[in-house]
Amino acid sequence: MKNLPEHLNQVPDEGSVVGVGVSSGTSCDGIDVAIVKFSWNNLDYKVEESGFICYEYPEAIREQLLKVSAGEPVSASDLANLEHQLSNCFADAVAQMIQKYPTVPDYVVTHGQTVAHLGNLGTMQLGNPATIANRTGLWTVGNLRLADVSAGGQGAPILPICDQLLRSGPSPVIILNLGGVANATLLTSSGVEAFDIGPENALLDGIWQQNNQSRYDAGGTVGTSGSINPGDVQSLLVLIEAAVDGSSLHKDAVGAQLVSLWKPERSDLADMLAAATEATALHISVILNEKDADKIYVSGGGWHNKLLISRLSAHLQMPLFSIDDLHESKVTVDSREAVDFALLGHLWFRGIPAGLRAVTGAKFDTIAGALWPPVQG
Repeated sequence: MKNLPEHLNQVPDEGSVVGVGVSSGTSCDGIDVAIVKFSWNNLDYKVEESGFICYEYPEAIREQLLKVSAGEPVSASDLANLEHQLSNCFADAVAQMIQKYPTVPDYVVTHGQTVAHLGNLGTMQLGNPATIANRTGLWTVGNLRLADVSAGGQGAPILPICDQLLRSGPSPVIILNLGGVANATLLTSSGVEAFDIGPENALLDGIWQQNNQSRYDAGGTVGTSGSINPGDVQSLLVLIEAAVDGSSLHKDAVGAQLVSLWKPERSDLADMLAAATEATALHISVILNEKDADKIYVSGGGWHNKLLISRLSAHLQMPLFSIDDLHESKVTVDSREAVDFALLGHLWFRGIPAGLRAVTGAKFDTIAGALWPPVQG
């Protein structure tokens, strides 16, 4: 077994480090991997350079993940086998990143694939960090949410501290992530506030997938061709608001249910997507317009949906920007979460809590994750 490198065992107050962040979102479409060189001075962090790839899940694994996430019955042996396959996918994805960007990383952070999230009642992410550590020869941090849940927290969100440490400038801003579930972080001079908003890609992709073999309406093209029926918008808004209870959300617990419950007057796919996009934009805008911020920076796949961004811009009282603009394109709309997870790993080595009680509702702040040493290498 390797000894922990000195610069990770006794982390200095300033320096630079290279970490790999591994993230897989609730849409279960693949694994995002970012390799990031950070520099820091005390708690002032900066992304010096980064690389990013997306490793697509084999379709058979994705189908199994969606079934498990939706609550379909699965045997313990099948679940164990699925985790074994996933763990090797994660290790393959990290190996691909290292091969593409030959900078030798100091460590890996893996979030795993969420298949169940019940807030303070429990959470489950599949993917064995030991597999990554042993196959890559890199120290690996994983199981990022369990400490917060054990302290009575929701286990989420755990990335707001990363937004806080990487952000520069005094003016209040919102970081809006448009993923399976939309969530936001409000950064002000006095601190950080983070919260889930409601289903976004989960809802729109679910409507699309009922009628198509592909995974989503690329760019919102079909939705743009539809017309908005106010009655359908209102009926969906009622369902969204009833489903969102303020707890940390999991994509299939909300998005899939809404797709089955919503009975629109217009069943044409383009019109359904147009109405659902409008309802999504209205729901997000009502919540964010209550916040005191100057700008909104957007990350996540929803940024690529031109119709959604257009409708958000129409309803929001603050201008929208890509998160690329906040980080000089060293962090992008697609890489942001993987970059943040890479930073979480360095916070682990420094003993800095990422599970913040003010954000998650836990009884106390917690350090996110545990460490797996590599056996080989």
